[in-house]
Amino acid sequence: MKQIIISILFVLTAISYVNSQTVVKLLLPDNCDSNTSSVSNLKSENDFKLQVSPNPTNGKFVLNVSSTENIGKAIINIYTQLGETIYTETVYCSSEKLAKQIHLKNLLSGIYLIKLSTETKEIATKLIIK
Repeated sequence: MKQIIISILFVLTAISYVNSQTVVKLLLPDNCDSNTSSVSNLKSENDFKLQVSPNPTNGKFVLNVSSTENIGKAIINIYTQLGETIYTETVYCSSEKLAKQIHLKNLLSGIYLIKLSTETKEIATKLIIK
């Protein structure tokens, strides 16, 4: 199986949350064609899921990850709304499911972004600290 990696330089202009979904707005460079084109062999969003329970939380929660293939090495990052990293951990999982308990102390109430990255996938969701 061939893998093709395409790099595009862009500017992140906003991250927002609409109906429990993360919406990322990007600004493409002037020399970039913004017309859409189809790409084959894409996996659906249902192939990789990230859930936080409970959410909202007081800082102690379980991060549940499910995939249609072994997760392998995964990096968990949690960010403030300003993009500051407040938590990073690398975990290893040889199955399609991962449940990781996380306890964040002394966080201000608010919305945070949890991002999980593997060698082939990346997914994010919001975390609400009450």
